Amino acid sequence: MTKFMPFLMLLFLGFFIACEPEDPDPENDEESITDITLNFVDDSGNTLTTVASDPDGDGPEDVQFEEGFTLKSSTQYTLSIDLFNSMNNEDITEEVEEEAAEHQMFFAWSDGLFSDPSGTGNIADATGTVNYSDSDSNGNPLGIVTEWTTGTEVGTERDFQIILKHQPDIKTADTGAQDGETDIDLTFTISLED
Repeated sequence: MTKFMPFLMLLFLGFFIACEPEDPDPENDEESITDITLNFVDDSGNTLTTVASDPDGDGPEDVQFEEGFTLKSSTQYTLSIDLFNSMNNEDITEEVEEEAAEHQMFFAWSDGLFSDPSGTGNIADATGTVNYSDSDSNGNPLGIVTEWTTGTEVGTERDFQIILKHQPDIKTADTGAQDGETDIDLTFTISLED
């Protein structure tokens, strides 16, 4: 019996190692986004652009906004949003579009900034109206491209908040800005002029 003991111990050790659980699949981490560009294009093709940048990503530096961003009052705009990681020279917009079924942009704005959509957005209230121009493969909104008509009251600075949520395996027509992980949460200041 004793001469078989080392063999039985090796057999038992081999069985134990073979039954170890496999490493879990790596999680899809939040995107690292350092530059967010808002491109407002009016019906004549004129583009107004503003940028928020955070060069050190999650580092201690604050996000830097371009100052004095102004849109024309009573004007229709198509807004496209560009997302970029300058630390890795990586276009994040393309990645978000490829993973559209896992992402959605949500918006909120000060009353009077826009006449269409009406209201103040869909961040606090998921049923709020946003004019999405893009969607994922399930027909749910994405928000890289949206449509807006500015209000009529000029001169007052107003807030325009954008939240990008990462919602793998949970995104539906009913998920809101409180669901999933936050990739972006920024508030721009916009004024209207004649």
